[in-house]
Amino acid sequence: MKSLFEPSVKEHIIDRINKLDESSSPRWGKMTVGQMCQHCGAVLNTYSQKTAMARPNLFVRLLIPWVRRTVLGSKPYQKNAATRSQWRQSEPIEFDLGKAYLSKALADYTDSTRRGEILAWDHPLFGPLTEEESGWAMYKHLDHHLQQFGV
Repeated sequence: MKSLFEPSVKEHIIDRINKLDESSSPRWGKMTVGQMCQHCGAVLNTYSQKTAMARPNLFVRLLIPWVRRTVLGSKPYQKNAATRSQWRQSEPIEFDLGKAYLSKALADYTDSTRRGEILAWDHPLFGPLTEEESGWAMYKHLDHHLQQFGV
């Protein structure tokens, strides 16, 4: 499995992000390219502990095994898959601002000086994640959305 903690994988993702522009349109879904960048940055910021993730309600806790397999498994995400409300983007986001936010969040998440702190996070749904699990989950999520916008 690929990991954002692998320098070559991170560089490949950065190259794909740099192929986006304000005219990039989605192959599926409702987000604009700016909203997608903001969304992906918000998820990265949660995994790097820059923003908190709320504890799930009872219903969601019952679904944890399925959600874990979906997030950490090798099967790609479905198009138009649901997202947690805290990561939904409904307000317009200027592309340059969204891209800058995503780029900063990616740099923060992959900062080797913070790796121990990032990996010490107790995920509210899954508990502690290994470096492989965390790096894969973030790669898989970014790959999904970059494919959504054709890069």
